[in-house]
Amino acid sequence: NNDSLCLFDELALVACSTGVVCRKELLETYAAATFIHAKFPHMKRMADLAAGHGLLSWFLLVLDHYDNNNNSTTTRNNKQPPRTIVCVDRRMPQSADVIAAAMIDRFPELEPRWCFVQSDLSAVEPHPSCLLISVHACG
Repeated sequence: NNDSLCLFDELALVACSTGVVCRKELLETYAAATFIHAKFPHMKRMADLAAGHGLLSWFLLVLDHYDNNNNSTTTRNNKQPPRTIVCVDRRMPQSADVIAAAMIDRFPELEPRWCFVQSDLSAVEPHPSCLLISVHACG
């Protein structure tokens, strides 16, 4: 629909303005984010494993934010809690800082809902309340 096209355009402009996201990655990551968001809308805690620069996490946060603020069936009384995402990778690449800065500049309200932890994935202890996600986990 038209709203999702406008949202994609906005995310693409922010991501591509960083100079660290190629077109193929943008399209694949957006497709993965929309699929995950559609299949698991009730999951409000997520962990982006082998996150790289965390683009998937930002897209999922924006999709959730957009749904919570533009859903005509949502009222102040039954509003869903906001999604939070922790990115986990052995090291946080400089590109993660660049993307985070661009996303926070455009969507400042999402900053407290995102964090990056430098850690080996063996330290992650899965919990049923947290959806484990990943895309481009090539490291």
